Amino acid sequence: MTIPFQITAQMLEDFAQLTGDYNSLHLDPQYARRTSHRRQIVHGLLPVSFLSILLSSKFNSPSFFIKKITANFLQAIYTGQMLELVVISSKSEIQYTIKSRDNERPLTTGSVLLSKNDPEKSDLTLKTKQTNSLILRRVTENVFQFNDIKTGQQEKIPYCIHQQASLQLQTLISKGLAKPLKFPKNASVINNLLSTLMCSTLAGMRLPGRLATLLNLSIYFQNNSSLGQNQIIQGEVEFKSPSTIILIEKISFHDHNNPSSWGQGKLSIRMESPSLESISIAEIKSSLQDPALKDKVVLITGASRGIGAATAKMFSLSGAKVIVNYHNGKKDALAVVEDIQKNRGVAWAVGADVSDRNAVKAMVKEAQKKFGTIHVLVNNAAGNFNAIPFLNLTWDQIQNDLDVILKGAFNCCQEVLPLMLNNKGGKIINVGTIATEYPPVAQTKYVAAKCALVGLTRSLCLEFAAYNIQVNMVVPGMVETDLTKSIPSMIKEKLRQKNPMGRLATTIDVAQAIVMLAGTNTSYTTGQRFFVTGGESPLL
Repeated sequence: MTIPFQITAQMLEDFAQLTGDYNSLHLDPQYARRTSHRRQIVHGLLPVSFLSILLSSKFNSPSFFIKKITANFLQAIYTGQMLELVVISSKSEIQYTIKSRDNERPLTTGSVLLSKNDPEKSDLTLKTKQTNSLILRRVTENVFQFNDIKTGQQEKIPYCIHQQASLQLQTLISKGLAKPLKFPKNASVINNLLSTLMCSTLAGMRLPGRLATLLNLSIYFQNNSSLGQNQIIQGEVEFKSPSTIILIEKISFHDHNNPSSWGQGKLSIRMESPSLESISIAEIKSSLQDPALKDKVVLITGASRGIGAATAKMFSLSGAKVIVNYHNGKKDALAVVEDIQKNRGVAWAVGADVSDRNAVKAMVKEAQKKFGTIHVLVNNAAGNFNAIPFLNLTWDQIQNDLDVILKGAFNCCQEVLPLMLNNKGGKIINVGTIATEYPPVAQTKYVAAKCALVGLTRSLCLEFAAYNIQVNMVVPGMVETDLTKSIPSMIKEKLRQKNPMGRLATTIDVAQAIVMLAGTNTSYTTGQRFFVTGGESPLL
């Protein structure tokens, strides 16, 4: 059996209302873009809930209940993806896979084992207040960091399985299907599936909360969740792995008035590192300032966070007028501008997808109206640094990185170079990466795009050298930014220990190199790669 479906942004809101899982990674675009995912991802258990279609149609009998359910979340799922649920079922066991319809890459796998109901429990139906939510009261989102959490730490959430919640799930799922769906009125077989959805709320809101990403779950039920009975899901941290930033959490289900559990299981949870705060003007005031940059107009792409934000602020300290480009991070870009303006600098935030030529044209045109011209272009925009093994990689994913890193730089150069030719000079600095010299495992898409940017840099430097336009590249080693947050801390620590200077690069280190290459002291330097690696090879 194959069920095609799609998850929309509205379905995330509906799932949050049903389960109480309002985790910021799923519902807050501003927060999500500062994580390693760089955008909102779908609740892992939302696609799994489409199993209710099969369960309520094929096993719609009071004699059946879910005895065991497992889920392995292999890859993040994003809104708008075309998906399909592929199910292989026997008499009482279901094996399922959720795939991307574009390349049939497995995103989630798992199984469901069905069993006969306990007659004494299966008919229990109590009257309860009917709402569109499983939870009895809204829970707040914890923001525990990995080191804050202790082994043995517990959290619990009261909830209730009721008929209205079942209907709410039906409505939610129907939104993702091409054709409307009708559930049986009393599909009690999905009661334990609804209980399983509460694992999303427990992990995403309470333990550990905002920084949680579910990796897998395995839940075993002795009986069916009682309809109308107030129940509790409880979690307890059983194990922590500092090297992988993973928690193992044991789960139990019991009735509100009976501490004996009727369901147990385990969750494996990876924790994100907290978002890094943008570097402030105050932190970089002591850095080198070039008076020759005073009143120069500098366009920096991808300048709302990380290297781009630090570079914008450093340019402002030299008296430059800074154009802070952003794509999705408007709030962060405005914060960068505010910080610059508070320190008597001149800055302007402008939203534009650099991979869109028309958007770049409009951005440069507006910049001309505001500042007259552009003297310096810093091509810093990048997508994400998510590791994807080559055999799981799609061309679309490579194309996405090429569109942002290479095409984005191409678009900006073609729009800005005529202004530089008119000015009889200019500076272009492209931001590269040491990964082009020493590619990390499973980073083909990022490395390929950055290698292409090296080629663009070399070609432009020769073509425009005679016009007093210098084109160079800054090549940083590992830098602590939101882009590199997905890299395990154990790997970062090894890189830190291996580095001759005993530390990783900072955004200030990279910004200093960019500002230096933009100054008049490098007017005879072009076509070069300036390595900011703390003494790591390649050396002279």
